[in-house]
Amino acid sequence: MKHKVTLGSVDVPTYCVRFDYNDKYIAASKGDGSIQIYNLFTGKMSYICNDNMENAMPTTVLRWRPLEAPGVTKNVMIATNAEGSLLHYHTTSGRLLHRIYDPLNQLLTCDYK
Repeated sequence: MKHKVTLGSVDVPTYCVRFDYNDKYIAASKGDGSIQIYNLFTGKMSYICNDNMENAMPTTVLRWRPLEAPGVTKNVMIATNAEGSLLHYHTTSGRLLHRIYDPLNQLLTCDYK
């Protein structure tokens, strides 16, 4: 095995990494709350989501929306964070589509059904 590329910085802890369904991108949830999405062919960061949290709390888990899920919008993911939010993002625009917030709990995991 030979090291090919290091994606991102090790200054901020990474909590979760997920490949998209086409194996073109890999998303990393970071301890500062950001979601960094890297192009695997170029090795460079292509998109960033949630990089402007007021009180930076870790983004704990990421899930790409399955290709067979209903809806026409591609490149959508959900993420949870220690602030108590479930976030629904369009990754290529970086736009937050929806947020569910529970101020009394940290959200540590999520998944699509």
